[in-house]
Amino acid sequence: MKSMTGFGQAQYSLGDNKFMVEVRSVNHRFCEVKIRVPQQYSLWENAITKMVKERFARGYFEATLRGGGLKERARELTLDFSLAEQYLSALRELKKKFHLPGPIDVRLVAGCRELFYFQESEEDQEGLWKKTKKAFAATIDQLEEMRIAEGKAIEKELRKRLKSVVSAIKKIEARAPMIIKNYKRKLRQKVAELTDSQKFNADRIEQEVVIYANRCDISEEVARLHSHHDRFHEFMKQEPCGRRLDFLLQEMNRELNTIGAKANDAEISERVVELKCELERMREQVQNLE
Repeated sequence: MKSMTGFGQAQYSLGDNKFMVEVRSVNHRFCEVKIRVPQQYSLWENAITKMVKERFARGYFEATLRGGGLKERARELTLDFSLAEQYLSALRELKKKFHLPGPIDVRLVAGCRELFYFQESEEDQEGLWKKTKKAFAATIDQLEEMRIAEGKAIEKELRKRLKSVVSAIKKIEARAPMIIKNYKRKLRQKVAELTDSQKFNADRIEQEVVIYANRCDISEEVARLHSHHDRFHEFMKQEPCGRRLDFLLQEMNRELNTIGAKANDAEISERVVELKCELERMREQVQNLE
């Protein structure tokens, strides 16, 4: 069981240049990775994304590389011609559509800094990527350790709350037969008051009690709650488990709504409210699980 929240960081150097990588993650329905690296290292984005997705199933990840270019080494100033063509085309369209005055010359294009960057030699690029990849691997290890540690804490909390949940379910189950007995007693009293006599049709009373018992029978809902509770323990042993557990909690909440509507009993209604509050607290924890 893993949390979706974590953080990892590593530093390394190549010559006189220092670099730092970070990977952080938060909750997300799917696995989404955002890469932030200097433009000259953008070719590494796919490889970094793959490293993250091979280790995790869910979460929103931000992987960041910080550091300057290589100093005292051979570098070439490179122009991104493809991007330059897009800039020029867009500027021409802009000028044509809005009838703008003035020339589109080299001074205007030179102001677009994204078009220019320093490119290290292949040897420097390869050496830097090896160190960067190793640093990201170590950072992802840290991140996973943090997610596992927090996952264990969440698991401990969930198991504690599950005990109170099953205890409350058993109390509802034990209370259910009393609903019929109380209804039967009150029905006899009411009939006696209205007829001003203790003589009444017992068969008719029993018939009304049976109809009421069928209408407020919660045995199926209670049985499903026990089944969901057992499945919850099973899913906690699987990886990933967050979505499954969230679904089970929704189903348990649905059964409780039905019990509250059918039981027509103050004590059971109170138990239902308490249980729904407990399930909501569990759901807040579960939504942080991978």
